[in-house]
Amino acid sequence: MPVYLLSIYIALIFIRPMDWWEPIMGWQLVTLAAIFTLLAGFPKIMDDFPQAWKAIPSVKHGFFFVFGCMLSWVPVFWFEGMWASFQEMFKIYILFVLVIVFGRTDKGYQLLTRTLLLCSLWMAIHAILQIHRGYGFADLRPRWRVRNPVTKEGDWQAIAFGIFEDPNDLCLIFIMAVPLFYAELRSKDSPLFRMLAMVGIPVVSYGVFCTNSRGGYLGIFAMVIAFLMSRTKGFKRWFLLGFSIFFLTTFAPSRFAAGIVGQSDRAILWGQGIAAWKTHPIFGVGFGDFGSYSNERKAAHNTYVHVLTETGVVGYLPFFLLVYFCFVILKRAMALGFQLRLGDKLFMAGLYSAAVGYFTSLYFLSRQKTHVPYIILGLMIAKAINVCQNQEMFDKVTHFKPQDYWRAIIFGFGSVIFMWVTIRIVNAIG
Repeated sequence: MPVYLLSIYIALIFIRPMDWWEPIMGWQLVTLAAIFTLLAGFPKIMDDFPQAWKAIPSVKHGFFFVFGCMLSWVPVFWFEGMWASFQEMFKIYILFVLVIVFGRTDKGYQLLTRTLLLCSLWMAIHAILQIHRGYGFADLRPRWRVRNPVTKEGDWQAIAFGIFEDPNDLCLIFIMAVPLFYAELRSKDSPLFRMLAMVGIPVVSYGVFCTNSRGGYLGIFAMVIAFLMSRTKGFKRWFLLGFSIFFLTTFAPSRFAAGIVGQSDRAILWGQGIAAWKTHPIFGVGFGDFGSYSNERKAAHNTYVHVLTETGVVGYLPFFLLVYFCFVILKRAMALGFQLRLGDKLFMAGLYSAAVGYFTSLYFLSRQKTHVPYIILGLMIAKAINVCQNQEMFDKVTHFKPQDYWRAIIFGFGSVIFMWVTIRIVNAIG
């Protein structure tokens, strides 16, 4: 029962009927779904959370990230800001934990991922209707983006509700759905969903086109790089990763993402974020206060720079470790090889590709306060646990030595240096 309520809650987050239906007796549907999910799943959460906290590093890192967001307001003793930060991020952390707890069974994982796929298919149909009919569901019309301010030429961009009012977010959901649909197509678990995948892949692919999001190409590029990295080892893998990040940082702001921010280049905003962080390196400038340090109070349009600027080292490092260990745990599960079922290999490969595409694209979007990244991270952990058929496999996937943590911390600080250097290069060139 709780996993069904959780899937409904996630569906409401994506489709957001609360944005086009009136509240029921003053209550939003998503709020009701969240309350019922917590009430129904509370006993299971209390039983499983202590073990998850002990065995899975990302569960700790997620909580420490929430704590880091609160600490960002400690230097100015703004306790109201600390409480507001806790309220905003702790509910997202709870969702992350819920996905892990209820998604680690075959039934739970399939239900949650298929909920995401059905939502993406619904939004793709909505996007297609917008472009070809002029309006989608709830009579929502597409957005006109002017490309040439002189001639007023531009493009229509499909949008949805909530955070998906940004065509880039809508495009990312479609891109993320493609490898997941492909895994369903290759799997033999459900003939119904195999047929649905045959329909879903072309529909969501066309949905990408309907968003007219140049940022969407970044996600596609990242998934291709992830595919190539999975087939290389050693120095070649790290060179490919470093080159890809350098290429995206150097060329994408002016090539792929031009015009999305407005008159300010993304690289300028990143530079302003790094400059603000250098004045507040430990606790940051305050969670939610990036706009006070940027042109026209714009967001960073880079999740990693945004987190670093607002929360400093105390928030960025747990956030980095949260993402890092989720990827490492999933990769370890994928490396179990012959011990895995064919369906599990396919589903993990699809999830890994989707996650790489999404989190690479977050280098050009500020989405640390939204639910979607943490749902993806929760599914990565849930699937990695799901494939472990015994304690030995579980230990191989989730056990980390002290040197593993030190390596991750070094990578975390190294990522800050890397961002600082590449952003300086970009701004110097531009």
